[in-house]
Amino acid sequence: MILLDLEPIKSDISISALSEEIGISRTTIYKYKDLAEYILDFERDYPSFDGEPITNGSGLTEYQSWVIQALISYRRKRGLTMDALKAYIKSAKNQVWVTKQSYREYQEKFANGHEAIRQQ
Repeated sequence: MILLDLEPIKSDISISALSEEIGISRTTIYKYKDLAEYILDFERDYPSFDGEPITNGSGLTEYQSWVIQALISYRRKRGLTMDALKAYIKSAKNQVWVTKQSYREYQEKFANGHEAIRQQ
């Protein structure tokens, strides 16, 4: 599993607030959000109506903001272009590190403090 050193962000955060929180433009956040929608759990984490996700006007959940940050961090650490990251993440087998389950595992490890994660 890929572990990224990310601070948790409160849930139901807007794109603007996430942009301000992590110091990246809203345009860039939207690019990563679009990319993240290839990740099944990301899409499933939206509130839904009649079985359809409500993507407009709803804030990002804590998991969704974590995914966006994880993608940003992964791309930077690997020196990938957006197209290369998109090609990589489109394959379901390459999504295991950004699933809702991997997020929960990360949160459990984080519960013991950030240093516990860094020491692994």
